[in-house]
Amino acid sequence: EMTRWKLTSLLRHQRRFLVRRPVVQGPAGGYVAFTDWVALGQMEPEYLDAVQSAVASPNFGTVPDYENWMVGEGLRIVDSVDISGHFTARYRTMIQNLRRDEAKISAQFSPRVFGIMLEKNAMILRAFEDGLLGGWRFVALKP
Repeated sequence: EMTRWKLTSLLRHQRRFLVRRPVVQGPAGGYVAFTDWVALGQMEPEYLDAVQSAVASPNFGTVPDYENWMVGEGLRIVDSVDISGHFTARYRTMIQNLRRDEAKISAQFSPRVFGIMLEKNAMILRAFEDGLLGGWRFVALKP
């Protein structure tokens, strides 16, 4: 039997909840598996504000944060993998697609909206390329 929860950006301010809820409600012998954006390095305040604004998140967890939360909840970590390359590639493609579709997006919404979309996604890509924001996959077993 598999229990699934879909946690969206609405829970970004409650990252520990991502770990706790399946532990409390999931079956023994079950797995907790998820991916998230993680802070990989220290960002200057202005840079951090720009990245957080771009992703509409008030904060980022770190790999040690998540691993400590999982262990603290009694989970055994079985996989903790940097998948930042995947996230970076996806954002590069997104930027290319936005530029390709600039006229269409600008006509449908407005040049201002297009500019905001490009700026926000470019900031996220920059954070990935700078190695300050990453993507991580976590898998843990509930004893």
